[in-house]
Amino acid sequence: MLFVFDNVLDKDITSYEYQLYKSNQVTGSFPNYTLIANPTIYLSGESGSNVFSVAVENSTDVTTIRYYGRVRTKDTSNNYSSWSPLALTDQDTPLIGNQYVSSITAAKITAGKIGAHEIILSQAGPQTNIAAPANMAILRSSDYNGSYNSNTSTWINGTSGWIVAGDGHAEFSSASIRGGLKAESVYINADNRWRRNSTDTASVDEFKVGSSSKYLYFDGTNLVFTGNLSAASGTFTGSLSGANITGATGTFTGNLSGSTITGGSIDIGNGTFQVNSSGELTATSGTFGGDLSGAGGTFTGALNAATGTFTGALNGGTISIGSGNSIFKADSNGIYLGNSSFSSAPFKVTPQGILTANNANVSGSITASSGLIGGWIIEANSIRANTIDTFNAMTFTSSGNADGFGEIKRSRSFNWQWRNSCTKYRDKRLEST
Repeated sequence: MLFVFDNVLDKDITSYEYQLYKSNQVTGSFPNYTLIANPTIYLSGESGSNVFSVAVENSTDVTTIRYYGRVRTKDTSNNYSSWSPLALTDQDTPLIGNQYVSSITAAKITAGKIGAHEIILSQAGPQTNIAAPANMAILRSSDYNGSYNSNTSTWINGTSGWIVAGDGHAEFSSASIRGGLKAESVYINADNRWRRNSTDTASVDEFKVGSSSKYLYFDGTNLVFTGNLSAASGTFTGSLSGANITGATGTFTGNLSGSTITGGSIDIGNGTFQVNSSGELTATSGTFGGDLSGAGGTFTGALNAATGTFTGALNGGTISIGSGNSIFKADSNGIYLGNSSFSSAPFKVTPQGILTANNANVSGSITASSGLIGGWIIEANSIRANTIDTFNAMTFTSSGNADGFGEIKRSRSFNWQWRNSCTKYRDKRLEST
């Protein structure tokens, strides 16, 4: 039932006391209703406004219950005025004009417009009171147990109930939205937020989803993620940077393209293929179908390629081309052909420049200060037969000077001499001495 009466403007008034009686406790007719002797009060209490409601027993389709009520004022010194005349309840439901209502308790309210500082909707559970901010509209459930810090102008979330505040703050235990959600920023927790920092104290250009150890995070400049990145295809038009790109598993079934891929190292196959930040490549084996070009390099294992060009140095413990007796090798012994063993190879050259060959066809010149060819010993200024028969040995000598003097000598019987520049021998005849 609703009490409505004119407000008293006296500033010393603190509240209104009311009494409510059933019809069997009242006699007389309007406007002279009086109470019977020793009447029984149905309801009584105090209110701070001139419009308030109280819960009463409802009428039924068979029995109509009528009530009589009266009010009086109470001042700051706890003095009471006289009672107003008894008023009979109206069976109709007239609209209330522009009245200030301190508190209304009702099972149902139907209204075109309600203007209030705080509206509390009844909810099962412990009933709470909060210090609502001044000049801020509040719509909440009766069990909401959050609070407002007026010093920092921030809300402290509760554990039960819900609230919608005039500053835009809303708090629910859960919500289902059938349409789209549009917001300037979103904060779920420190690991799930958009345009909020980890402490939810400022709007920033951050984005993070996941957990504290597995997440996707954008700090306004860089995108960082943990775990595996799987995609059918992808294109990076900028840089993909990271100290390490690792994962237990990871598969790109399409293309991974980028203008730059930068990182401390690349490790594939747990060390079987590595590239460090200095550009050094380590692989247990490899095959190049095209050209391999490099200023220098060292291979401790095997190098296999269909074709290749080396513009710099090629360094290695062994270079081997072919197999069996059709092989070319180069190692610390020298270079050799025709056998995989240096000692058995028919053609070989030692690091000291000593050449060994079973046969040789030379179309140009052979220059040597000494040597042995077909049983002839070549020395600095002579050629002589390499024979143990010193008696019949032949020797060809030359003076090696400008006059072109020379000698053919057989140790047993004769000598021949020639001189190119002498007048006597101008016709280059050979004469016996």
